[in-house]
Amino acid sequence: FFASGYRAVWTYHTELSDYGARVDKMQNILEMGVGLGRLILHYFPFAANLYGCDVTPEAIAWTKSKLGHRVQLQTTGLEPPLPYADGQFDFVYANSVFTHVPCSLMDSWAAELHRIIRPGGFLIFSVFDPNHYLRDMTYREFHRRFQARGCTDWEQDKGVLMMTYLSRDQLFRTWGEYFSVLELRQHYREQSHVICKR
Repeated sequence: FFASGYRAVWTYHTELSDYGARVDKMQNILEMGVGLGRLILHYFPFAANLYGCDVTPEAIAWTKSKLGHRVQLQTTGLEPPLPYADGQFDFVYANSVFTHVPCSLMDSWAAELHRIIRPGGFLIFSVFDPNHYLRDMTYREFHRRFQARGCTDWEQDKGVLMMTYLSRDQLFRTWGEYFSVLELRQHYREQSHVICKR
C-alpha cells in the first residue's frame, strides 16, 4: 500500500520535472479521487497546501480521521462543479478516476478542471492502456468496440466502478480544447498518463 503509493507519486514527480515543473515550488495541490490517501500522504514533505476529494463518503471519513491534520478533504459529486476557486491549483492529479467516468461527462470534467487549475498549472490523469487492459481481444473486435467509437463506457450498473476507455484521438480532442496535452505516456503494466498544461 505505502510502496505502491510512493511509486505512483514518484512517477508524477518525474513527469512534472520533465516539463519544468517543481513540486517544491507549488502552493496548492489537489488529488481528485483521493480514496484512502495512498498517494497524497507522499506529498507531506512539501510545503504546498494539500487537498483531496472523492465521491465515496466512507473513504473521505476514514481519510479525514488519519490525514485530516494535513489534507483538506471534501466529498464531491459524480458531476461538476468542484468546491474550489478559479485557478486555485498548481497541480491536479487523478489516479484511476477517468477510467470510471462516463463518456457523457468527460467534456464537462475537462472544463471544470480547466477552471480550477491556474494558467501554467498542470493536470495529470490516468487512462487505460489498451495494450495492457484490452489485449485479450482481436484487433478487429478492439477497433469496432473501442477505437472507432473514441470513448466507450461499460458496466454502468456498477456505479463508480464502471469502466471507461478513451482512444488517443479522443483524449487529445476532448482535453485539447481546454489544455495543452503534452503527452500520453505509457507505463509498464500500468495505466497510461495524460500530461496536460493549462
